[in-house]
Amino acid sequence: MNFSEIPHPLTTRLKRHQIATESGDVVWYELGSGTPLLLLHGGFGNHLHWEKNIEFFAQKYRVLIPDMPGFGESDKAPEHTIESLLIPFLSSLHQLVKADELIDVVCFSFGGLVGSQLVLSRGHVGRLAILGAVGHHVERRPRGELINWKDAYAKHDLPALHDCMRHNLLMHMIYDESVIDDNAVDIQTRACTSCRFKSREISWSGGLFEKLEKIQQSTTTQIILIWGEFDVTGDPSLLAEITLMRLPNVRARVMFGAGHWIQYEKADEVNELLSEWLTLPNFKTN
Repeated sequence: MNFSEIPHPLTTRLKRHQIATESGDVVWYELGSGTPLLLLHGGFGNHLHWEKNIEFFAQKYRVLIPDMPGFGESDKAPEHTIESLLIPFLSSLHQLVKADELIDVVCFSFGGLVGSQLVLSRGHVGRLAILGAVGHHVERRPRGELINWKDAYAKHDLPALHDCMRHNLLMHMIYDESVIDDNAVDIQTRACTSCRFKSREISWSGGLFEKLEKIQQSTTTQIILIWGEFDVTGDPSLLAEITLMRLPNVRARVMFGAGHWIQYEKADEVNELLSEWLTLPNFKTN
């Protein structure tokens, strides 16, 4: 059962790049023109994590959205590490954008750890936004137990698979149950069933603030962190306090009434907030 055989309606409106690297092919999607804006999905994700945001930002930017190595339609990463993932990722990126061209990067969840390392490895990033950032060692706040969907998937039991995915969205990704429509379930199903990269241990191992401190010390990249009020991966009020103490030049925001997948649950608010932030003047003082 391969859900990618039936294209998602959004995917059919995007330009697709399948880029060969020495470590395998990486698939990117593209829409719009202007300054390159990368959108990096989270763990167990793919480019459709940004389904409600791509067309909005494509009005002003050249939006580039990968299935990172080991996710979606891209080939597996050589190893289950960010460093290994970045080898084919950067190789493919530099076939789309010159290595010294300034880009902006917006990340979700595990993608924030990848995006932070991207800034340190590549440079030439004007702005870095991380939504639902993980890797912070703040205690998780589980809403309930996740259901293992793999048995239903193996048996081709589509109703049971749908129920598992919907339940897991409510437990981990989306706070407001009314937002969990068939499209959200479809995206979750496509993403989870195509994932071949083990990101969970990386997300739980920490390192986010250390990476951001290095970025703050060595670059002029502007950074904003945004969490949903009910994000299960950590208490946003505590995370905002830690950000203020450790990273005085980094902005932190809490999106009220939202869970982890804020760019889907609160798409309009997130789009407007990021659109304004991406055009603010540089405020860094050091």
